[in-house]
Amino acid sequence: MMEAAYREHKKPVILNTISLMWFTIAAVIFLWGFTFVDQSMALAVKCLGAVAMGLVGIVMAGLTVGIKWDVRSSITAMGQTIYLLGIACFATMLINALTQKFAKFETLPMPRSLFSVLLGNMEEVFFRGWLQSFLLVFTGSLFLAVIISSGCFGVFHGAVYGLDPVGILVVTLVSFLLGFVFHMGERQLHITQTAHGVVNLLSYLGGKG
Repeated sequence: MMEAAYREHKKPVILNTISLMWFTIAAVIFLWGFTFVDQSMALAVKCLGAVAMGLVGIVMAGLTVGIKWDVRSSITAMGQTIYLLGIACFATMLINALTQKFAKFETLPMPRSLFSVLLGNMEEVFFRGWLQSFLLVFTGSLFLAVIISSGCFGVFHGAVYGLDPVGILVVTLVSFLLGFVFHMGERQLHITQTAHGVVNLLSYLGGKG
């Protein structure tokens, strides 16, 4: 019985052109941010941590549940990704230009909006791509897998970003929703990567990022 449940839930995480581009672009920019270690140690540590989180997520997902490359409509996926990245980059530059004078946070050497959007997809690789998928196989319960991974997601944000209890609750609930979206999307990682990036961008635009 347990073996049958294990086989049922051990399904690979689906990667495609969009998820690969998200991951690659985020990794390159975060590594670039790490080069500013002499100007901002805090930024450098966060950038290096983001890359490490994404790499650990990919490796552990491959080792525990497997990874499958989706070759369907790759050209279409590429076009959609470029379109979304264009909108995100334009919005980032416009907001930074309009708010730099009034912003109370450091916008250089890396805009906080850009950091939060790219960090979101690294978090998806780790918390959804690996942790939730592994917990689903380990517990055999989607609800438990989503609850535990979302709880870890909330604790992570509280520890790293110093969120108050209300903030932790909000990000945990968002993670809970993304967890079910990830499952309903048949573990296609690019769906929650993109959604998480949009959520972070909207949070930034609302003055809460």
